[in-house]
Amino acid sequence: MAELVITQGDPEGIGPELLLRAASAAQLRAGDRVVADGAVLRDLTARLDTTWGREGLERLEPLLDGRHTGALG
Repeated sequence: MAELVITQGDPEGIGPELLLRAASAAQLRAGDRVVADGAVLRDLTARLDTTWGREGLERLEPLLDGRHTGALG
């Protein structure tokens, strides 16, 4: 199966939560890359304060594309 590159979309939208949910449900694989702002995901995880949020973040962090800075342009 082909590897995926997934973006978080709007940091204030549903994308970051969907990423956490997909990761917590083991829907992402080791070769996939996630283009997202790690700080946004960590903040959302803290605000959600759920088991699935923490599990999702733990599974997402190794997949995060380190080139994303959260800045536009």
